[in-house]
Amino acid sequence: MKIDSIILIAVFVLFFSAILLIVYFVPVIFTRIKAKKYGLNLSIAQTKVLVRNHAVKSGFLENVNTIWNIEYVSIEKLINHYHAGGNFINIIKGMNELKRQNKSIDFQILSVLDLAGMDLEIEIEKAKGNINIMTLNNNNNR
Repeated sequence: MKIDSIILIAVFVLFFSAILLIVYFVPVIFTRIKAKKYGLNLSIAQTKVLVRNHAVKSGFLENVNTIWNIEYVSIEKLINHYHAGGNFINIIKGMNELKRQNKSIDFQILSVLDLAGMDLEIEIEKAKGNINIMTLNNNNNR
């Protein structure tokens, strides 16, 4: 092989490598900038999870910030709740009610109850903060 062929192949490989890096990292960079606009300081790994799961809408990011101001919940759990059709406003109301009652916040239970269609603020108030699935189901049957 001549040196011209080697240089041409190297330029070709570098060109396609650069395109792959741009396609992979540009969405991550833009999502990270967008998240900062909503007050989120995400790691690269968290940002990659958001991009990979197509959870980069403004409303989602705003709700993540609100939830994280109450209590940290992993980004994966929030994405799963979002994709399952969960209502973040209901979750936020439930978390605030539990916080008001000085009770521990279990996002998984809140998520399940939200996806079941319950109004968390009212149900937690009825349960007097003793939030578990049995208590809330028994209160609904009365």
